[in-house]
Amino acid sequence: MRNFLVALIGTAGLLLSACGGGGGGGGVPSSNANLASLTLSAGSLVPGFASATTVYTVTVRFSVADETTVTPTAVDPGATIQVDGVAVASGSASAPIVLIVGITDIEIVVRAADGTVKTYQVAVTRDPEASNADLDALALNLTTLDQAFQSILLNYTASTGFLGASTRADAVTSDELAVIDIEGSVVESGEPSDPLPLSAAADTQIEVRVTAEDLITQKSYQVTVSRAAAVAFAQRVYAKASNTDQDDLFGSAVALSGDTLVVGAPGEASNATGVDGNQNDDSLLDAGAVYVFVRDGGGVWTQQAYLKASNTDSDDLFGSIVAISGDTVAIGAPGEASLDGADQGDDSGSDVGAVYIFVRSGTAWTQQAYLKASNLDTGDLFSDVSLDDDVLVVGARGEGSGATGIDSDQIDDSAPGAGAAYVFERDAGGVWSQTTYLKASNAEAGDAFGRVALSGASLAVGAVGENSDSTGIGGSQSDNSQVDAGATYLFVRGAGGNWAQQAYIKASNTDAGDGFGRVALEGDLLVVGAPGENSNATGIGGDEDDDSFADAGAVYLFVRVGSTWSQAAYVKASNADPGDSFGTGVSLWESILAVGAPGEQSNATGIGGNELDDSLTAAGAVYVFENTPGGLTQQLYVKASNTAADDLFGSAPVVDRDLLVVGALGEGSNATGIGGSEIDDSTPRAGASYLFD
Repeated sequence: MRNFLVALIGTAGLLLSACGGGGGGGGVPSSNANLASLTLSAGSLVPGFASATTVYTVTVRFSVADETTVTPTAVDPGATIQVDGVAVASGSASAPIVLIVGITDIEIVVRAADGTVKTYQVAVTRDPEASNADLDALALNLTTLDQAFQSILLNYTASTGFLGASTRADAVTSDELAVIDIEGSVVESGEPSDPLPLSAAADTQIEVRVTAEDLITQKSYQVTVSRAAAVAFAQRVYAKASNTDQDDLFGSAVALSGDTLVVGAPGEASNATGVDGNQNDDSLLDAGAVYVFVRDGGGVWTQQAYLKASNTDSDDLFGSIVAISGDTVAIGAPGEASLDGADQGDDSGSDVGAVYIFVRSGTAWTQQAYLKASNLDTGDLFSDVSLDDDVLVVGARGEGSGATGIDSDQIDDSAPGAGAAYVFERDAGGVWSQTTYLKASNAEAGDAFGRVALSGASLAVGAVGENSDSTGIGGSQSDNSQVDAGATYLFVRGAGGNWAQQAYIKASNTDAGDGFGRVALEGDLLVVGAPGENSNATGIGGDEDDDSFADAGAVYLFVRVGSTWSQAAYVKASNADPGDSFGTGVSLWESILAVGAPGEQSNATGIGGNELDDSLTAAGAVYVFENTPGGLTQQLYVKASNTAADDLFGSAPVVDRDLLVVGALGEGSNATGIGGSEIDDSTPRAGASYLFD
């Protein structure tokens, strides 16, 4: 009997446990009616979700959402949830709830296993349709408006020089949901429009139309832009170094950004270091220097800084190549000799090359970085620079690795003079680091891969010594029958930051000695100069097959549609002649192309002079072209105001906005600063720079 009672009591206990009866232990139903999370498909909770907080608000714009779902997740999986009286599984979205204009109340009821109830409430306010069609800002990238922008002012004017052939408009809406239309194209708020062509024959009206969220209210802002006629284009400034001396080669390299001009003088000989040191010392032959000029609001140019390397030494040729982006300047010194990237004082190599970064704060310049290649070696000539904001590309035309492609073997040294390019990036703290090592897809000794041009996420690298006989885009890279014909390689950076070669580009009339590979890149436009090209054609689209004018030179314009490149124009000087070397220097800004021919021989001066005279050997000239919907056309023939033999005017042209700057590294006057005497010729190869607009 006793055993029977024990068994009966045990069975009862099991039954009680199964029914949730009894006290304590895991058999007690949960009283937890809290939510672990609560989200809406439209809008964000205010305040942010917390289990203990039960009342929230959400505000949504009218056009953003007209309904919402609710996703509640219970802390206790055994709890049940209802949203507006309809059961919803924990962690799942409710059925859509219609949002009226005004307030929609949503109730989320959580019932714990023991029956405990907790209610969360969300009041969703859907705003009425906004009628705000105001702009907060409006600007042109080419020039400034005649008055400070105000949202209530609808009409503005602006003016530009003849080279201002196009501009981009940048507008910012007051209401983020308003839509901007600039001359028929929808543009995101805060993003620049596509280039807007400007006529030199008549004023150009630019309409910026804003449509409010309600799709009814509109506001139209008008900008009238006056572009100067070609006849108004003229030389404005004659610039010399502050310490002019023989063989300084001032003007070998020029770079321009807005109101700041940078000029390199790789032959300058002072032993100064850093910024604004002693310019009068002459003890380090070919050490090199760089001069920074700025333009004030009245259009007056003055020298702002005299820059020297932190480890100045003879034969460094500091300033052979310069680049500028905003308040950052990159300077190449192909002769710098350090073989130790951490020791600037090392001088154990020769022609290793280095790059120096200077930055400006206010009006003060300081050196920010000293950069060397990751595989530095004698003869690499690490120095060609192209700069775009926080990205710098450096070419080393003498680098000797036989590797090909991206981030391949840097240590191999089997192909002397094959060349390489290096990508550096600057972090938020101002620290530069190398991120990519680039080689040609057909790297070979003597190719001299390393003339660089960077534009956003695209990079062109010229290899003036490449030898294949292919023509056009994507031809055979393996042939080696046309020595120094030249090639250009186009690389693009993907969303993940990785670079890849997009195209292998050759001239349409490839020939030995052409030196195809002087590059300029602007968005989807690529220009490649071939100063050794030999045809006697003139103008656009002439006979490419003639070979009677040795080293006359040519330029090739390529365009990209999607990811496909094609040649759009074959360009020659209007007065092509043997030895002109047309294409030695090329520069692009929007639709304007400037081409230098430092070997050109006419004695003309200024704009549009006699092109046919041939009395001054290597005087030099620059040709300005405009790319219009009707095609590329030559607009200007530009000469120095003091043309002389061997000046090499045009060895380094650069165009930016409506300004053209031309270096003449052989110019011989002893003038200093801005606007000195041009007629003196007592200081051979001192060099000069000329500014036109």
